[in-house]
Amino acid sequence: MPDSALLTKVCVALFVTTSLLHAGLALTVAQVRSPLRSPWLVGGALIGNFVLVPAMALLIARLFHLTTGLSLGLLLVGMSAGAPFLPRLVELAHGNAALGVAVMTLLLVSTVVYLPLALPRFAPGVPVHPWAIAKPVLVLMLAPLAAGMIARARRPQLAAQLGPPLHWISRVAMIVLLILLVALNFERVRSVIGSGAVAAAGLLILAAIGIGFISGGSSPERRRVLALGTGQRGISAALLIATHVAQDPDAAVMVVVVILVGEVILFSSAAAVGRLAGAVASPA
Repeated sequence: MPDSALLTKVCVALFVTTSLLHAGLALTVAQVRSPLRSPWLVGGALIGNFVLVPAMALLIARLFHLTTGLSLGLLLVGMSAGAPFLPRLVELAHGNAALGVAVMTLLLVSTVVYLPLALPRFAPGVPVHPWAIAKPVLVLMLAPLAAGMIARARRPQLAAQLGPPLHWISRVAMIVLLILLVALNFERVRSVIGSGAVAAAGLLILAAIGIGFISGGSSPERRRVLALGTGQRGISAALLIATHVAQDPDAAVMVVVVILVGEVILFSSAAAVGRLAGAVASPA
């Protein structure tokens, strides 16, 4: 295996592991369980993220006539939900923090179960067995998440001390990873600019936000959290499968494009919603 490919896999593994461990260190069982007692919330979140958004990804890929690799990357993003950055987005939007944490955990765990079963059906061109998908997801995502939650329950002081450095390690790992993927695939990235991939990425994120908003039902609080939670796709899982399983450079590049476009859209949207909420809460 070339050194560059190995380095990419190491960076992906470091980013995924530290971000999920950090998420677990901030979670308690009560935080996760309490807001998820509503079957309407759970059903809306699951249908929106694992039925409607993947279907939208397939439709957008065809609409923009994306290549096989780019289509796979967009589909991976569409099928992966639950990002550790969601609580930060909800906080920025002045939303319900506990609900944000609960939705994030629901989507993370569901992605672990969903991806190995659904990806071979939706992407038959990926020559992998479901266990080949499940193995890295279980080892690099679910295990760190569970370990973090156990540490939080048994050693809360240690969890509080480990949280901030793990957050920065995961952020630095993501930045290094993005730079590395762009540098190693510069020609592919340059060709992607005129291929419709950027527009496809933006349309998918906007569509996911809309799907989440509708899934929230009549509650403004749920609409806000589910809009951000559905728009913030599970980039950890998508990158993990693209680099460790499918090993398709174009798929990894597409995931990077969605990350960059999505961060701009989501953080701008969350900040705008937060300013609006603040203005309503404290009128002149």
